[in-house]
Amino acid sequence: MSINEFFSMGGYGYHVWGIMLLALLMMILEPLSLVVQKKALLQRIKRNNKINQRK
Repeated sequence: MSINEFFSMGGYGYHVWGIMLLALLMMILEPLSLVVQKKALLQRIKRNNKINQRK
């Protein structure tokens, strides 16, 4: 078995490697998205605390 045969995976290489790339991309983007959402939530909490302190 050559390296070319491995990467072509019997003609399905584009599908297999495309899905693998998509999965890797999702595994990278998910934690980044959570960090952004956490920052936005903390800012919203701080803003609400300031509003509540004025009352």
